[in-house]
Amino acid sequence: MGGSTTQFLSDQLDSYTESWQRDHADALACWELEARLKIALGLFQAIRLVDQEMSQAVAEGRLSWDAVTTERLVGFYRSWEAPAGAIVRRARDLRSRGFEVEGAVEFERAALEAKGTLNISLDRLEQSARQAREGKLRPLGEIRDELRRQSDSRG
Repeated sequence: MGGSTTQFLSDQLDSYTESWQRDHADALACWELEARLKIALGLFQAIRLVDQEMSQAVAEGRLSWDAVTTERLVGFYRSWEAPAGAIVRRARDLRSRGFEVEGAVEFERAALEAKGTLNISLDRLEQSARQAREGKLRPLGEIRDELRRQSDSRG
């Protein structure tokens, strides 16, 4: 056997070994991302619960959507949504390489919901709260939940 043949074989074996290491690293990255998605979705559910409780309190007249209250709630959504774009891109990248990323679809939905919530103005919240107290409008949390159920039943 000549030197070029053994070198070729050696190079092929190196590539073969590296490919398994890359696959292993990708699998670990997928597992780690799934674990983080579970935590992120749990945090999002906690934010939604606070949002629903606050919306109910506003509808009942126990709380008003003033700047401080709104900024506190919006701050929760903003903090949660800040890394969402990068997380969605990472999940899509892994999925495009054949990995099934558990929780990725739910996370994307939550990210869209958070972004939508961040687009609601304080004036609009105050107007909705006033209409809810007057019985002219359902609380925002109730409407959002109904829209989510409709979306889930279609998807």
